[in-house]
Amino acid sequence: MKTVFLKLAVLVVLFGGVFFLQREIDATKAQIIKDPGYQLRPPKSSIMKAVSLGHETLVADIYWMRAIQYYANMGELGRIPADLYYLSEFITDLDPRFEYAYYSTGLVLTMEHGNHNHIKTILEKGKKNIPKSWRIPFQLGVSLYFLMNNYEEAAQNLDEACANKGWKPYAFLAARIRAEGGDPMTSIKFLESQLSQTKEPYWREKIEQHIQELWVSVHLQFLNKKLDEYHQKTGLFAESWEELFDAGIMKPLEIPREPFGGRYIIDLETHQADTTTNHKLFVYRPPEKVF
Repeated sequence: MKTVFLKLAVLVVLFGGVFFLQREIDATKAQIIKDPGYQLRPPKSSIMKAVSLGHETLVADIYWMRAIQYYANMGELGRIPADLYYLSEFITDLDPRFEYAYYSTGLVLTMEHGNHNHIKTILEKGKKNIPKSWRIPFQLGVSLYFLMNNYEEAAQNLDEACANKGWKPYAFLAARIRAEGGDPMTSIKFLESQLSQTKEPYWREKIEQHIQELWVSVHLQFLNKKLDEYHQKTGLFAESWEELFDAGIMKPLEIPREPFGGRYIIDLETHQADTTTNHKLFVYRPPEKVF
């Protein structure tokens, strides 16, 4: 009888906590509109561990569903889901082996250009708690490369992912990063590797878009090189691609196809190649940003 009573008490506490968080999530949209500094915080994991009486993984699963809902709400608002980090910290305190929570949090915050320290902290926590995981060091490598401009550490994590998974292309990619860190073609290969490991349609679409944006970067580099050649040869700034054709610098078939359906033009103010679409230059060398 005592055992039954304890189980019922646990359920009451668990669902009470979930109900509280659900109310917080439901109120997020309204709160963040009123207060841009609004923060969503889960309860202390130590308290939840004490009251869950051995049901920590169940609580972690329930809160993860709430975390997904929170992210969806923030997506609708067009905001970075910054508090996903705190939810993930709480969830992985309760269930340190919850690999998907580490990996997904790192992926989401990286793609949304979230807090660098939070991304690194949650993924390094995952590496410590699940040392045989290949997904977590792989995602950390992605984050270090694209957001933090840390090519050597990114390569080290790819080496670790290779060792854990036994998939040699990660090791080859690590070698390329060490040799060509920041090169857009290396970035494309990196994202193609990530795409091959990603099943969620939303994130596949995001990654594919970034790959196409990087191709724009490759094309613009090529075209700007040709414009520089024309300037060095003639002492003039080209105002049309036809001038490069006439000068023998480039052939018409060498003009790349713009991946998003636009076309490449010459900006007459900067004398640089540009694109008519808004999909330009996914940043493979991260902008200076301090958190």
